[in-house]
Amino acid sequence: MHMFLKRYLTHHRVVKRLLFLILGIIGVFILLNLGEPTSKPDHRVDTMVSIAGQELKTMVSKTSYDRSIGLSEHISLAEDEAMLFIFDKTGTYSFWMKDMAFSIDIFWLNENKEIVSMKENAHPGDYPASYKPGVTARYVLETVDGFAEEYSIQVGTNVDW
Repeated sequence: MHMFLKRYLTHHRVVKRLLFLILGIIGVFILLNLGEPTSKPDHRVDTMVSIAGQELKTMVSKTSYDRSIGLSEHISLAEDEAMLFIFDKTGTYSFWMKDMAFSIDIFWLNENKEIVSMKENAHPGDYPASYKPGVTARYVLETVDGFAEEYSIQVGTNVDW
């Protein structure tokens, strides 16, 4: 009986140590993979937006959670991609560059989808500053940095989706 108990306890300690080793390896793997993303995340396309003759594959943010995240989980944005923020009502909505990895152009649009304010070259280094238009808007469109200059976008330009 004594020998059986000794074997059982030895076996139990080995299994326990092996289990801790496996869990430790899994923990290290998880920690190593929590850093910078190594590839571009899949950008969903919710709608197509047309602005100055350019068609943009656009992700739409309708909920407060989606709006709070915005493009911060992306490492880049292609020239033909955008993010559209749709608000329930017209208001003065400010934006910041928290956790952003790249610069963008920001356009505020009224309920008629006309640009009423814009911020070119909003840079991640500007955080914690926020950008707030001097007028009310219902929608906000974010594009790749330099889009406004490249396509001569200005206040009064119409956007369609």
